[in-house]
Amino acid sequence: MSAAPVDRRTAWKIVGTVVIVVSAVSGLLYASMKEEVQFWKYADEVAAAPSSFEGKKLNVGGFVKSYAKNNLDHDFVIETRPPRAYATVKAHYHGIVPDTFKTGGEVVATGKLAADGVLQTEQVMAKCPSKYEAKAGAPSLMETGKKAAGY
Repeated sequence: MSAAPVDRRTAWKIVGTVVIVVSAVSGLLYASMKEEVQFWKYADEVAAAPSSFEGKKLNVGGFVKSYAKNNLDHDFVIETRPPRAYATVKAHYHGIVPDTFKTGGEVVATGKLAADGVLQTEQVMAKCPSKYEAKAGAPSLMETGKKAAGY
């Protein structure tokens, strides 16, 4: 026994439905991923080409060079140290910073780089020196210039 052929109208309905479903799923995936894409960069990479990162969401890592506080407004400078090229990126954060956030400490600031070159920070993460202290004589990831696994 042979199956009856599918009429032309039914075939077009099936093709149309598949196209609509695939387009909808693709659109939703694109829209949800677009905002979540973040670049991991060190301060020297951002300082070398700030215009290429303008308006993009970044995770900028380095050390806190200087820090000024006015109520919940925090202005600080992130720097990289040798063996990476020395450079700085200014950052602004409105909110409560972690207890371990201090001058000289390692920091990762997440935010968008404004046209004036200042990182408008949404989140600040500071390294906890007592819990994650490197072995004596061993350099930190920031000092080696390597990125942590997964970045």
